[in-house]
Amino acid sequence: MRRLVWTLFWTVLLTQGLMASDVTVSFDAEDPPFMYEGPTHTPSGLYPLLFAEAFSRMGVQASFQSLPWKRALEGLDKGVHGVGGIYQTQERLAKYDYSAPFYQERIAVYEPVSGGFSFSSLADLSGKRVAVIRGWSYGDAFDAAVKAGKIGVEESPGDAANFKKLSAGRVDAVLAIWEAGDQEVATQGLDTVRRMPTLLTTNNVYLAFHKTSGKKDLLGQFDTAMAAMKKDGSFGAIVKRAFRN
Repeated sequence: MRRLVWTLFWTVLLTQGLMASDVTVSFDAEDPPFMYEGPTHTPSGLYPLLFAEAFSRMGVQASFQSLPWKRALEGLDKGVHGVGGIYQTQERLAKYDYSAPFYQERIAVYEPVSGGFSFSSLADLSGKRVAVIRGWSYGDAFDAAVKAGKIGVEESPGDAANFKKLSAGRVDAVLAIWEAGDQEVATQGLDTVRRMPTLLTTNNVYLAFHKTSGKKDLLGQFDTAMAAMKKDGSFGAIVKRAFRN
């Protein structure tokens, strides 16, 4: 109930920009608790809440939407909208303008409790079948290993499907953000799955627009707003609320 009330409260602010928006930002529809499509079909989770506060402080009318990640990236490539909660890669840096990093995500490796394998570095995933989210990058090193055929991947729209594959024995491991993965393990009651103590990587998270969109000034305003939120404590308060739900 508390989560639904919180989502409905923020829906008013999140949809204010739909009538006269200066900019559109898309989020992943299946990455709770960071960003996902809520019960009222509006973006919910930590990142939409942070963006709503930031754009309000900027005085910029913004419309937010939830999309499958692959579609969000396709729209970003066409300059249709910006994308929140995206990583940097060398390929993306050539196409997109980025904000300063506003958050940091820890990518963890999940495997079966029995019959698993030891993980201490990327090399330990060589020859393994790994479940990932469709359209995501897990860092230049992992992406290169996949492209070279050293690591096999199974793609799904979100963590829920990936952990079901792991539970069914269809993959050897799942890559997921620490908090999101732990939440999914608890939601599905997967006592046969464990998170490995060594992280795959830690990635900074950004807001990005295609270079043709001409949003460098807006990104600068966004950076200023986020910095102010962190300084006055509102950033931390939103993080606590989002993760408490």
